[in-house]
Amino acid sequence: MGRRKRVSKNTVKPKFSTYLKGALISLVLLAVLIAFAGYFIALKPNVKSSKELVLYIPSNATYPEVLDSLKKQVISNKYTFKWMAELMGYPSLIKGGRYVLAPDLNNLDLIRKLRAGIQDPILVTLSSKRTYQEALGQFSHNLECDSLSMVDEFESTLVGVKGDVRGTYLIPNTYEFYWNTSCVQVVRRLLDEQQAFWNTSRLEKAKKLGLSKEQVFILASIVQKETAKEDEMPRVAGVYLNRLKKGMKLQADPTLVYLLKVKMNKVGRVLNEDKKIKSPYNTYIYKGLPPGPIYIASPKVIDATLNAESHAYLYFCAKEDFSGYHNFAKTYREHLSNAQRYHRELNRRKIFR
Repeated sequence: MGRRKRVSKNTVKPKFSTYLKGALISLVLLAVLIAFAGYFIALKPNVKSSKELVLYIPSNATYPEVLDSLKKQVISNKYTFKWMAELMGYPSLIKGGRYVLAPDLNNLDLIRKLRAGIQDPILVTLSSKRTYQEALGQFSHNLECDSLSMVDEFESTLVGVKGDVRGTYLIPNTYEFYWNTSCVQVVRRLLDEQQAFWNTSRLEKAKKLGLSKEQVFILASIVQKETAKEDEMPRVAGVYLNRLKKGMKLQADPTLVYLLKVKMNKVGRVLNEDKKIKSPYNTYIYKGLPPGPIYIASPKVIDATLNAESHAYLYFCAKEDFSGYHNFAKTYREHLSNAQRYHRELNRRKIFR
């Protein structure tokens, strides 16, 4: 008989559990690798500034343009952003606007914000200016719409309103807009504000004064340039209303200054000979209110004008104490006396105008 082949005791078949353990370890390592890559690409902070950044994306921007802006201003790693952006379909979902970005923002949150167009609004203050063109220019400094387009839209919307009177359709205030709000939307908002400002109460007060809302605005613009003292504004308004009722010339220096500096581009002091210039803005020659405002009057001055004091004063001049207030007079003789005191003080202080 042949002899059986003996199997060595040291030869052991690998157990299935050994293979399973190896596979599991490989899977775990792969998962860790994927998790690390996912964190590095999606969740690791990728905004390179230690403080908030503001990113402006024009309304017609392309993906390469946005990517270029991000690389220059915002992100630290352009490759991880680009990979994540394309994975999330951002290149075909560009939305213009103004975006405030936190310093620890990661690619995932950054792309979500940009893709959804989650803009951060901006506050724009329309302050008093000499002309409506200058006033509207304040918006173009803060919004995407340029200055020329803003003025063109404003004028075309008010096509039936005479030139300078358009300035009475602006109410100085602080407005909230998105950066890429269109010129059409901005103008519509401003006109809505003007309409809301002239509520029933204000219109009734204007009617009692015998003035239209535009005329109240024009008168307020003169008052605003005559005094900076809020408590004195109703009294100054009362003087001009008295002059209007009596058919007297307003003889308001601010209207002459407006004529020379805005209409004639003159630089330098206002001279006595300038009072002879023929223009409806020269209230030393023409009676009544000028054809338009000489300033974009603020709401507080408009209200002060609507609440003008009822008195008999017809004249006023600066006080000799240089406090910014005025002496008021009922007669021309009294006015001359007040003016002489003021000029004596100018001479004493060696102030020459």
